[in-house]
Amino acid sequence: MILLITLKSDLHTELVEYHLKNASAPYFRFNTDAIFDDYKITLGVKGKEFFGSIRSVNEGTVLDTREVKAVWYRRTRINPPPSCAVNRDLFIYSAAEYAGFLKNLWITLNNAKWMDKPRIVHFLQEHRLAQYKLALEVGLKVPTTHYTNDGEVLIQNLDFSKKVALKPISSNTIVRPEENGEKTGKIILTNILEKEDFSKEQFLLSVGNTPVQFQDYIEKQTEVRVTVVDSQLFPCEIDSQAVERMKVDYRRFDFSKETHRPCKLDSDIEEKIRIFMNKNKLVFGAIDLIKEPNGDFTFLEINPAGQWQWIEVLTGLPISKAIAEWLIRNS
Repeated sequence: MILLITLKSDLHTELVEYHLKNASAPYFRFNTDAIFDDYKITLGVKGKEFFGSIRSVNEGTVLDTREVKAVWYRRTRINPPPSCAVNRDLFIYSAAEYAGFLKNLWITLNNAKWMDKPRIVHFLQEHRLAQYKLALEVGLKVPTTHYTNDGEVLIQNLDFSKKVALKPISSNTIVRPEENGEKTGKIILTNILEKEDFSKEQFLLSVGNTPVQFQDYIEKQTEVRVTVVDSQLFPCEIDSQAVERMKVDYRRFDFSKETHRPCKLDSDIEEKIRIFMNKNKLVFGAIDLIKEPNGDFTFLEINPAGQWQWIEVLTGLPISKAIAEWLIRNS
């Protein structure tokens, strides 16, 4: 049995489901953002045996977690019951309890092979310097990076380099719960910061309020998004410099331009990426590289639960098929 841990609306999951259905592979889809409305879950330990069951209220099916052999940890999101929305303290408490509930559910899946284990996924998402440590160990180049709440450090670097790339440290979304229990958010992307943008006093106040991450700005020829599934690499070259709004952060997409294409990487870079994945004990990863004008590559980050659906649609790279095949092989 295969378990897909995801959300109600996720195009990535639908692409993988297509291949699982074609192969008649048994699977159970668990939409974590519908946990209150659509699922009844019980888990625990009896004697020496850990158990867990997930009952789909709508489908009438029941998953015994002891029968799961392969897990795809795609996405999780906790939406507490609407009754909790009227009280902010209760909302926060309920969300924390549901999060803890799920973490204990994962323990009952320890006999399964994961793509990928939640503790590894979240550690890498929250610790960019840990990514850089391993990237350097395998011979990848990383940008000079500062994390600081000292505005003087930022000012001194701007005095020297004139501009830096400013990024969030661990969360790229400002989120707040609404009265109906839903959450709204503002996405924070990478921005260029130049010395003349703010006064010294503004820099000191802003960085004092919220620590920042900034990096030396690296000139780009193109960018490469490498989606890794087990031993398979699916590199996509993104011509971000051909579109003004995409130059700093390619996630400011302009799909009217043909900026995405499959590409090949040097065997040396491919080997370093595979070793990097093994060191992180990852099956899946979405890696961002900068290709510099001189042809060198700089590693920016890996997202162990990153997006790839838009790349498959634009380039035809068979990423969803590779994920489905891994799940089937390991189930």
